[in-house]
Amino acid sequence: MIKFNGITEKELGILIKEPHHIVGRAPLKVEKTDIEGSSEQVYVELGYSSIEKSFDIQILDISKVDRLLQLFTGKVKIEYQNRYTFGHFYSQIDVRRVVTIREAKISFIRDAFWYAEDIFDKSSINTGTVYSEPIIRLEKKLAAKVDISINGTRFDYEFPAGEDYVLIDCQTKNALFENLLRNRQLKIGWEYPKLNVGENEVKLHSGDCNVLFRRKDRWL
Repeated sequence: MIKFNGITEKELGILIKEPHHIVGRAPLKVEKTDIEGSSEQVYVELGYSSIEKSFDIQILDISKVDRLLQLFTGKVKIEYQNRYTFGHFYSQIDVRRVVTIREAKISFIRDAFWYAEDIFDKSSINTGTVYSEPIIRLEKKLAAKVDISINGTRFDYEFPAGEDYVLIDCQTKNALFENLLRNRQLKIGWEYPKLNVGENEVKLHSGDCNVLFRRKDRWL
């Protein structure tokens, strides 16, 4: 059973044919360099890109077609087998009649990765199949300034007066407190921490705080 923005197939009045078609590994972008005087090439991996997918549906409740067409527009959260990703629906949708059944083909662009719904956890273990760019929550204890490294990526953060936590989003490269930017409090290079598959090293070099992770598990 697939959910779209939390809405089930049954609620949409549709039946998805072969739902597993939405699964598939996203393409890995590479930069190829020819070696002069050699038949070999050097490949540099540049990360994963989005993937084009589609699925066919049978429309069981024709009265819900308007709702269906409205839902499959723009960015949509897709949940399948206890994981979620996002799809971007921009292609046209044509409803066709086959004998007594109405059908449609839904095409979309799917994000490269799948995630599990989670809460902030002290564990830094990535149980997925590919590195992740987590949200890190630092909870202040006594020290106003902390110096931390995660898998060798080092940074420090200074808590403003009256603030007891910060969220560092390693994907968007922003530090936030109550949805307010706190990037000026964060000293870090261009690279933000990544969690490799399996266990990861977290070191507190100075200061004291709780270090928690969310969005730490990621799958292709």
